Amino acid sequence: MSRLFRPSLFLGFCGGNAWNKTATCSLHNRHFSNESKWNNFGTSDLRFREDQVPKQSDILIVGGGLIGWSVAFWMRWTTKFGVTVVERDPTYARSASVLGLGSIRQQFSEPENIQMSLFGSDFLRNIKDYLSVLDDSQLDIEFNPQGCLLLADGEQAGTMEQNFHLQTELGAKVELLSNGALKSRWPWLNVEDIELGCYVREDQVPKQSDILIVGGGLIGWSVAFWMRWTTKFGVTVVERDPTYARSASVLGLGSIRQQFSEPENIQMSLFGSDFLRNIKDYLSVLDDSQLDIEFNPQGCLLLADGEQAGTMEQNFHLQTELGAKVELLSNGALKSRWPWLNVEDIELGCYGYENEGWFDPWLLLKALRAKCHMLGVNYVVGEVVDFEASQYLTEISFPDMPKRAPVIGRALREAVIALPDGSTSNITFNMVVNAAGPWAADLTRLAEIGTTEQLAIPLPVEPRLRHVYVVRPKRAVLSSQGRRPPEPTVEPEPLQSPGLDTPFIVDPKRLFVERRGLSGEFIVYSDDPQWDSVLVTAPQQSCNFNADYTLFKESLGQQLAHRIPTLASVDVSPIVPVGTRFPSVT
Repeated sequence: MSRLFRPSLFLGFCGGNAWNKTATCSLHNRHFSNESKWNNFGTSDLRFREDQVPKQSDILIVGGGLIGWSVAFWMRWTTKFGVTVVERDPTYARSASVLGLGSIRQQFSEPENIQMSLFGSDFLRNIKDYLSVLDDSQLDIEFNPQGCLLLADGEQAGTMEQNFHLQTELGAKVELLSNGALKSRWPWLNVEDIELGCYVREDQVPKQSDILIVGGGLIGWSVAFWMRWTTKFGVTVVERDPTYARSASVLGLGSIRQQFSEPENIQMSLFGSDFLRNIKDYLSVLDDSQLDIEFNPQGCLLLADGEQAGTMEQNFHLQTELGAKVELLSNGALKSRWPWLNVEDIELGCYGYENEGWFDPWLLLKALRAKCHMLGVNYVVGEVVDFEASQYLTEISFPDMPKRAPVIGRALREAVIALPDGSTSNITFNMVVNAAGPWAADLTRLAEIGTTEQLAIPLPVEPRLRHVYVVRPKRAVLSSQGRRPPEPTVEPEPLQSPGLDTPFIVDPKRLFVERRGLSGEFIVYSDDPQWDSVLVTAPQQSCNFNADYTLFKESLGQQLAHRIPTLASVDVSPIVPVGTRFPSVT
């Protein structure tokens, strides 16, 4: 069966056949390829039965592959023309669009190709801004940012260099690499016959960003995620140590609890727990089954002596009013539930029976970073070394906080970033977020906070080293080492020891005890400031991360033995920051 169809403009993408203005469409009981976004434009003439053809259309597009649907999208996005797409094979079994590899690069010799590719990359990174129909979370084209490396021998090197200059003039993020640089970066690549390489740089600094985030730890990437998730602002994250060897995010233990005295902390923690439990709804990029931050739900038990019991009870009422799942336990209830716990000096306990636990902070950081990359967040490996500010003073007042004095200072407009190759680059911004963690005060000094008469008070943040230990009861079976303790000659009396139901314990003297998975080991530390060591060196410099065993022997070990008598005799090791939640300790 054939039908006559008269278009005003004909665009053919089927091949090399010549067509008249009157097109004959052969229908084989197939649906038109009505893509979801296309249908969302509300053009009723596209919603046909499978045997119907409109009598007229301003534009007829023959070929329903990527090019055809892209032309259709832009025609309807920018005009009110009536558009019809005809595709003979809706299964796309032989379609070049589907059979292609779906790659994109900027390294071309024609300006038009470079410009189209640059726009195409931005389109893919921000695809939800263009193609979202219903639920943004359902739109995922699995865009994986990855640089393209073009290699040139002696004969091609001159042309590559010419193209490189054209590409950089047009805004492409590319760099030329010598033979030696190629060997150093990719030692597995044989470049004996190669003179030059041209590679897309992921660490190049954009000229402008709506929001600049300094610090690529959990806080920095979380801010970037929510900024891009909820707005269309351009976001750039700057991190000076991509290995995270000195990052507080990775070196932290990754615990979460709801037992605080400030409403904001309680509410954030409750939302944070829900976020971790449903993390795939937020951070999934490719395969949902691959996203696992090893979240282990486990309650936190805060202990209070007679002096602290009143405050604990007040906090408990605030927490329950805000929806926290906590319960108050008397001394007797504590003894009954955890008989191995010494509570002679304890009057009250507060236990979180839901929404508490621990997770792998490194896995969470990687998931946030991957999702942000997909959402179009720029990532720069470098260090902010200076700010450029307006020459005029700006006064910021707070009408909703009448007791707060106005802030007077020069508005920051530009940051200077030192890159790994020794060069510097500037980026302008509308807002800067200080997510530098323990080194946040260093960043504020660059912004003249704490150094001028107008902003005389420095940020009260300094880097401190906290000692964290892994303890193993000496009577434990060391199955991982392939040996067992000798058989006792006399049957010992059974000991009551902490088991799988061990909560995350916070002692009144700020001793923290956390069960370490299923290993039979426990993490022990204190947040008492008197035991912290103040660091004066930057993260990229040498920091002494060796554990202080004197601290454990003279203080923490004694507190631990008092609170949990069966842990009076233990083997002690430092926790090793190797990027995983439960690293091996030898």
